[in-house]
Amino acid sequence: MNFQELRVFSEVARAGGITAAASNLEMAKSAVSKQLSRLEARLQVKLFARSSRRVSLTREGERLLPRIESILAEGGRLIEDAHEDTFRTAGTVRIAATPDFGGLVAREFLPVLLDQYPELAVTMRLDYGFEDLQDPAIDLAIRIGRVSDERLVAHRLGEFRRIVVASPEFAERNVLAQPKDLSSVNCLVFSGSSVSSEWTLEHRYERGDTEQIPVQGKTAVRGFAAIAGLAETGTGVCCVPEFVVGGAISEGRLVHCLPDWATRPTPVYLAYRFGADRIGRVRAVIDSAKAVIPTLLDSGG
Repeated sequence: MNFQELRVFSEVARAGGITAAASNLEMAKSAVSKQLSRLEARLQVKLFARSSRRVSLTREGERLLPRIESILAEGGRLIEDAHEDTFRTAGTVRIAATPDFGGLVAREFLPVLLDQYPELAVTMRLDYGFEDLQDPAIDLAIRIGRVSDERLVAHRLGEFRRIVVASPEFAERNVLAQPKDLSSVNCLVFSGSSVSSEWTLEHRYERGDTEQIPVQGKTAVRGFAAIAGLAETGTGVCCVPEFVVGGAISEGRLVHCLPDWATRPTPVYLAYRFGADRIGRVRAVIDSAKAVIPTLLDSGG
């Protein structure tokens, strides 16, 4: 249905003639007549009885007028709502993230965001699987490693490395002078199925110096924060993101083993559907995330 044709029909009915309607709509009389003819052809009914001096609604036109004016009013409200959504920074924004990075976001980013935009509300879905952002239930996601869906906008926020840490007591009992020493100690593995893995570490300062170390232990957990907490008990050594253990290291609950070695950098992306940044509440989160989250990655959380 063509809204312009509906507007012309409504205005001719109100004004009582094509000349007056054309003046009100700032259109040529011929254009008004053409729009009416198109609408009548589309609906396959005659809407107006025309005479040399005036036009009057037919019975079909009188029956359709209230319904058409209702459609025009609803269309106007739809445009107003869309315009309001474009500028309002109020409402609920739904974010998807991995559990560990989501924890950092919840702890360090959300208080800043909600202080800046008090009319916002945020829900977070935490999962190691990638959310399908074509699902309207999710407004944006923070993705680790890659964004392979070409239908999404992916803005790189920064990167992080995984580092080797252990409790001070464990590090004192087990000397870790070089990466290959990890093969002979109890390692806490990120996995939901196997207690063995392979850690790839590269030297921070000597380019191209990379070591692949087969590791194993007695415990595997699919959660970096849980592994780091287990490491604090002195159970073993783990390789986890810097942002997960920054606080524990500064407080002395964990020590950074092999400080010259770490995994390759892992990129972090803010991902969202094309056009989502034109919605005021979503754009507010995107802009704030671009400003705040890179600083969290630079500081290690």
